[in-house]
Amino acid sequence: MFFKLFHSRPVVVRAPGRINLIGEHTDYNRGLAMPAAIDRYVYVAVSLRSDSRMNLQASGFDPFIALVADVSPCFGAWHSYVQGVVSVLLEKGHLVEGFNLYVTGDIPVGAGMSSSAALCCGTVMALDHLFGLGLELGEMALVAQAAEHRFAGVNCGLMDQYACLFSKAGHVLNLDLDSMEYALVPLSLVGAELVLLDSGVKHSLASSEYNKRREECERAVRLVGKHWSGTGDASSLREVSMDQLYEKVLVADPVSFKRSKYVLGENERVMAAVWALLKGDLVAFGDLMFSSHFGLRDLYQVSCPELDFLVQAAGSSARVLGARMMGGGFGGCTINLLTKEVSVFVERMRAEYKKVYGMELRSYTVRLSDGASVLSDLETGLVEVALGQVDVEQ
Repeated sequence: MFFKLFHSRPVVVRAPGRINLIGEHTDYNRGLAMPAAIDRYVYVAVSLRSDSRMNLQASGFDPFIALVADVSPCFGAWHSYVQGVVSVLLEKGHLVEGFNLYVTGDIPVGAGMSSSAALCCGTVMALDHLFGLGLELGEMALVAQAAEHRFAGVNCGLMDQYACLFSKAGHVLNLDLDSMEYALVPLSLVGAELVLLDSGVKHSLASSEYNKRREECERAVRLVGKHWSGTGDASSLREVSMDQLYEKVLVADPVSFKRSKYVLGENERVMAAVWALLKGDLVAFGDLMFSSHFGLRDLYQVSCPELDFLVQAAGSSARVLGARMMGGGFGGCTINLLTKEVSVFVERMRAEYKKVYGMELRSYTVRLSDGASVLSDLETGLVEVALGQVDVEQ
């Protein structure tokens, strides 16, 4: 496909989507999370041009051609993410000249698997390789995050970008979003599966209450004022104790209290989840997933009736160890940890969901994947095949 469009051989980056097993809405609160890359991908293919234009094309979308220097935001368009990456790179003093770009992939959009982060990370890695920018993975994550902030209007944290770039197959990231340190924790799924159920309710974080939740958490931090240790002012909920929330926030701002209480509780659940995985206790891990959903539903209030129905219905099955909503909220997927008979579970859930909501329920059984990478020259022929196969699926 790329050669037919641009008559040149591309540099191709495969950037994975991600799941988050537990630790939702903690990233921008400098909390803890447990994401992992999955075997659903965005492919970003790039090549040099002889002029100063960027020719941006994507499977199923209209093309966009502009000067590299013309990176005015166009909110709501797929190419805004690519323009955002280019803009941030230019601001940082990196030389970006004319290039062709083609994007395709099989990450469902709006289902909470971070297709946008995969696109941004894949783009920055591809341009880094094409122009020899010499960026470290951490720098790529910051560029991708800034692109979403400025050109997509999403005030996101760094969890999605780290999952896309630093993941390793067979492992989850125990990610500290205060220090930005992480550890790879093995996740043994022998006899178990991870299944995503797509509610069919599509959300756009820019138009949802995602940014509002962040503001509510920041308000709680301001009300508390002091770091829990008594030294200096708190700069995030990571530096606030539960006692301080009850003392300073509960009466002054009950809504911000609920939001911040959830975040502190979710951080504790992530720590407990790490220990459960290290002990191989998937039952305990699943219980923590359910608790996470209840907090998102009742305290953070980012769930919706469809997601609540899916979690409740999953919980009634003996084969389900844990389930919860995943992603920004107000739609998207639930993540389910099953021990057996995935097909039986999925068919039952589809039938029940169709009966109640009249919508088809899509399911995705996912495997843990390595992070984003530049595909080698030896894989050039396979790349063309892979891109073609993805186009057919779309």
